[in-house]
Amino acid sequence: GIVYDTKSMIDYASAALGTGPFTVSDYNKGNSLVLLRNDKYWGTPASCASITLQYFNSDTALAEAMEKGNIQMAVPLEGNENKRLAAVANTQMVEGQSTRVRFIAINTTVSSIFCDEQARKAARYALNAQTVLAADGNGGVPVGGPIDPLSTGYEDLNGLYPYNPGKAAPLFHYFSASYLGTINFLVPQGEGGVGGELSKQISSVSGFKVNLEEVDQQTMRKRISEGKYDLALTTSNRTLDEGMFAESGSPFVLQDARAQQAWTDAVHSKNANEYEANARAYAREVSNNAAAHWLYARKSIMAVKSNVSGYTKNMTDQLLPLQSIVVK
Repeated sequence: GIVYDTKSMIDYASAALGTGPFTVSDYNKGNSLVLLRNDKYWGTPASCASITLQYFNSDTALAEAMEKGNIQMAVPLEGNENKRLAAVANTQMVEGQSTRVRFIAINTTVSSIFCDEQARKAARYALNAQTVLAADGNGGVPVGGPIDPLSTGYEDLNGLYPYNPGKAAPLFHYFSASYLGTINFLVPQGEGGVGGELSKQISSVSGFKVNLEEVDQQTMRKRISEGKYDLALTTSNRTLDEGMFAESGSPFVLQDARAQQAWTDAVHSKNANEYEANARAYAREVSNNAAAHWLYARKSIMAVKSNVSGYTKNMTDQLLPLQSIVVK
């Protein structure tokens, strides 16, 4: 959260105030943030006297800035220019883990055929996680459940629903062709190719007609929130999202008493060991019931100049500790 300085006269609506190892020297909304070492900081002083965070609209613009020598570290979010970044002189690609989990959301409400558990399980067998993973420039670690490898309660659940069209087909054939009808499949803009491959995978074993739509992030969130979809390729952004398949009010909630009780037990755990066991039980329960089709936890990738050190590797797509960074 935000730490407020009660003695400061700053207007937090239009300005920022550094309260740690750095202070904010300059801020240009949507463009840059300049940090200066806070010499009054009570803890270990920042290694760099000044750090400028520069924001770019695309990985392409980020790569261009790296090639021109305008920046020393780059955090690509899409991964489509990683090879270009790796080719920049005196630059290394640094790979870490992330808590961002890519998954195919499944509409489990009565407005969708996937309110039926058998249809959801069939979909999980029909959709190949490697199709999405192979197209991601950052890569990732297959998970099979809502908890990523960095988070407490993680268990490798990939074995529950491995890609197996042979198992998917008979599960789908339980339903009549007229009952299956057309499903709406949402994918992010720029991922129509991946969406097309996934659509072929599920239609080839089910008889579904697939209405594939590429949508922007705002539309994706709105459609999921309103339940106007059947399948949606999306991402959970942080560890705090892992309970969203059992929490009341979440658009992804599965109406399953055992899953909800398992998450309630996790939230009310009395110690770390108890939480780990309860979180693992929750993850296995929602995965068994095919509340979604979890694909992989994305890797966090950075391109870093050889004269830079002191950086962290994990979760740099979400958090970027700067205190120990050194530029020689």
